[in-house]
Amino acid sequence: MSDNKVRRFSIKLKLVSVFAILIILSVCVLGILASFMARRATIEKVETHLVDKADDIAEIINGRIKSFFQFLEGIARMPVLTDESASIAEKMEVLQQELAFNQEIEELNITTLDGKRHLSSGKVISVGDREWFLAVKNGNDFFSEPIRSRIDTNKLVSVFAVPIYGENHQIKAILSANVKGSWLSDRIKDIQIGQTGYCFIIGKTGITIAHKNLEIVNSMLNPLTTNDAQYASLASLIKEGMNSDMKNVRYYDYKEETSIAAFGRVSSTGFLVVIRAPYSEFLGTIRTLRISMYIIGTL
Repeated sequence: MSDNKVRRFSIKLKLVSVFAILIILSVCVLGILASFMARRATIEKVETHLVDKADDIAEIINGRIKSFFQFLEGIARMPVLTDESASIAEKMEVLQQELAFNQEIEELNITTLDGKRHLSSGKVISVGDREWFLAVKNGNDFFSEPIRSRIDTNKLVSVFAVPIYGENHQIKAILSANVKGSWLSDRIKDIQIGQTGYCFIIGKTGITIAHKNLEIVNSMLNPLTTNDAQYASLASLIKEGMNSDMKNVRYYDYKEETSIAAFGRVSSTGFLVVIRAPYSEFLGTIRTLRISMYIIGTL
């Protein structure tokens, strides 16, 4: 009798053990599959969102730059500026009156085609080697990356410049406006991606020209040329973005943290808009889901 009970108990224990193992395996497999599918779906959604966001930001920046050009072009068409008989002093007096209508502009000047920029103070400085001067002299509107001012060498400025045309539609001079070197940074500082993600802008040579941390802009950080090893992964990312029109996301490491990033390009300047966020932020919900499924399965 006791042998039969032991035998029945042994068979029951084996069956319970087998079914328990099958249930545990099933829960684990389901948890892994659910986690994988959720991870894949989340990443695809995040990638699409980031790419669209980067393009949208680039379009907004491009629109604001074009609006500034339209403002300057309106001033450049004023009769006194196109009148070749008017003196530089007369033209500068009109520009100072116009300066009061735009608080963003710090200097509004005329530059003659020999590279002499006439300031409101009466001082004349040479800008013949500046990229903005050379571009506008050839008939192109130009917005410069932040550069060291020749009026105050301790100051970063960006320059908007447009041609001033004469009656025969030939370029007679250049109208230029100095704005703060933080002009671009001020337009992206409130952009937030996820919980701690943000946006920054890279110039045509790799210099960081807009960032929520103005110290990075003021130091004119260039990840492509710095010797700091922590920027190596970011430099590779920027180089790839500068050399192609990427429409998908990339990953890079900075300070032992992996970030996900997407690119947009400002069509009027060629600047590279980068939006980034910690990779872990977007996968936090997936980890929570996986842990919850394991707990439910165990219970």
